[in-house]
Amino acid sequence: MRTKVLVINSKTTVKEATKTMYENNVSSLLIEDEGKIIGIVTERDVSMAQYVFDTVSRSTVKEIMTSPVVSIDPNSSILDAAELMDRKQIHKIPVIKDGRLVGIISATDLVMLFSTFEKEELEKKFSYLADKNID
Repeated sequence: MRTKVLVINSKTTVKEATKTMYENNVSSLLIEDEGKIIGIVTERDVSMAQYVFDTVSRSTVKEIMTSPVVSIDPNSSILDAAELMDRKQIHKIPVIKDGRLVGIISATDLVMLFSTFEKEELEKKFSYLADKNID
């Protein structure tokens, strides 16, 4: 889990958000209003918005963010996070405790962690994936 997470408000323009992502070398930003995480905006959201809005530079992140945001409690296991990310088809999941952001887990974080596991251990933990149609 990464504890340094960039957060912007929902009135931020898509252009400003894109600049923030570029300058900080991140692929997503969490959206917060009145102290509560209300959404997430990703590079993919920005790319898609370019096709939807003629004036993407003046559009706000509120118009393109994913909301409500899927989150997880810090007491949940890393496997719970991985399974939730798989089920919801998301690449990042904020960790929220008592309504407050404490960090974010990315698919890259999971790959780095799971790369330290033994093959047999991974096969046992993720045997349910063998039943999925992976193309």
